[in-house]
Amino acid sequence: MSDMFDTFYDIHNYLFLKDSINKYIIEEIDYLKLKKSTAQFGIYKQRDKKFMVRIRITGGDLKTELISKLIKIADNHAVNFIHLSSRQACQLHGINIKELFPIFTQCLEEKITFRGGGGDTFRNAAACSHSGFSEDSVFDVLPYAKQTTYSLFQYEKAFTLPRKFKIAFSCCKNDCSLAKLTDLGFLAKIENNVKGFEVYAGGGMGHGSSTGIKLKDFIKSEEVLSYTSAMVDLFDQHGDRNNRNKARIRFILSKYGEEKFKSLFFEFLKNTPNLAKTTLSKPLSIESLFTKATVEKTSNNKIIDEKSFHNWQSIAINETKFDNILLVKLFVPFGDLTVEDLKFIHNLFLQYGITFSRMTRTENLLFPIKKSDLNSVYNTIISHKPIKDFTGSSFNGLITACVGAKTCKIGIINSHKFANSITKELDEIFKNNEDLKIDCFNTLIESIKVSGCPNSCSNHLAGPLGFQGIRKKNKNGVPTDYCKIFLGGNHNYINTKAENSLVDCNEIGIYVKNLIEKFLIKKEDDSEYKLCDLFKSLY
Repeated sequence: MSDMFDTFYDIHNYLFLKDSINKYIIEEIDYLKLKKSTAQFGIYKQRDKKFMVRIRITGGDLKTELISKLIKIADNHAVNFIHLSSRQACQLHGINIKELFPIFTQCLEEKITFRGGGGDTFRNAAACSHSGFSEDSVFDVLPYAKQTTYSLFQYEKAFTLPRKFKIAFSCCKNDCSLAKLTDLGFLAKIENNVKGFEVYAGGGMGHGSSTGIKLKDFIKSEEVLSYTSAMVDLFDQHGDRNNRNKARIRFILSKYGEEKFKSLFFEFLKNTPNLAKTTLSKPLSIESLFTKATVEKTSNNKIIDEKSFHNWQSIAINETKFDNILLVKLFVPFGDLTVEDLKFIHNLFLQYGITFSRMTRTENLLFPIKKSDLNSVYNTIISHKPIKDFTGSSFNGLITACVGAKTCKIGIINSHKFANSITKELDEIFKNNEDLKIDCFNTLIESIKVSGCPNSCSNHLAGPLGFQGIRKKNKNGVPTDYCKIFLGGNHNYINTKAENSLVDCNEIGIYVKNLIEKFLIKKEDDSEYKLCDLFKSLY
């Protein structure tokens, strides 16, 4: 990071935040007034009256060095747990109000970025977690996500918008980063040997969810910054600052219609100021993956349980475009890590010289290893299994679900509780058929999503099978947790129409069980029938 961030990291620029926190502590102001100061820094109150701090991790690129810093912060300030969010940010949860400004200060000292973690600002830029690794990666988009982020930090207008503004970069045709379903999305493309992007705008989930429109079939990669600043300018001038419920970019698109919206955007593009350019970071290379191990390996290559090892390989290991390099998925139940879990992961990375990991949109971690280390990495991971299972041996905790009402003040249902009622049924269904379970595992955990409210933090509208929590009175007049069911969403399409029937949250496990049993019956008649075929039939 260059000197342009020196002012940002000057603690004297944020003494107003300390003043607001102190006034809240002595009850001179209430939380709504405190939130006006804290929201843009991703600081929010939890349901238990403690606080959460959201740290930006551009494209989910979690450096091993940063993990070390997060551990120090968590240890120093009694952080309860760390959450890997579905938009690739790191959330520190369970923080006492008196620890907020000390954490803020330590983050600034450590050059940890969290301005824009919340509030009416440009948010964390998302990117495909496999960008630059997989054969289907058109090219590595992470450098462009980082360059855009660094440049927008110099554009003060991006921090005083009518509402939040989200950007996504996808490296593949599958659009794993949901570029088409975001305020502004860039989908990697090469034309005539020139790197560039298809550009989409006006997508998003939550109130007034919609699929984005294509702004341009192809732009050169160096045009990304001008397209971004033009959209910021358009949003700044045309976003609704009076009605927050209709303040996102998709409502401007809905108001004007596609043609007028596009015409307006390209007018802004003609007159947009040039964002401050920063050096484009180097794309992923094999030289950047590893450094010298600084901790002695604690595991050997001997595999005790070959069946379990084979199952883990089948769901957790992917080949990469680099010779003898594999990509490992660390399954993180609900994306939640204790400080001890984080220390274990950090130690694992130090043992194998791993310089970074990638946070996924499904709240897991990917990291590279040398093929020769496969067995010992597995043995190291299973050594932590008595504390937390990172191997995916069970579905438990692996359906994407928001933090829910147990933690979130605006959550309606306990997402984790009801997601686990689904995973309990899945584990039961497949307990006697390990091979079929392995065949279906990743498809299931990436297809079923549970959100505790309409905000769609789990991206349930973009999943083949999405559940959204609501509360209403049952036939006896008792307030009851229900789920709306959304079928047929995908990376290219948001399904905004719920099924007619509501399902009691306590019965969504049975609902999914019945659906999977239909799949199993169909598969008995057609051995080639896949789980993805079932979900496609829901589209």
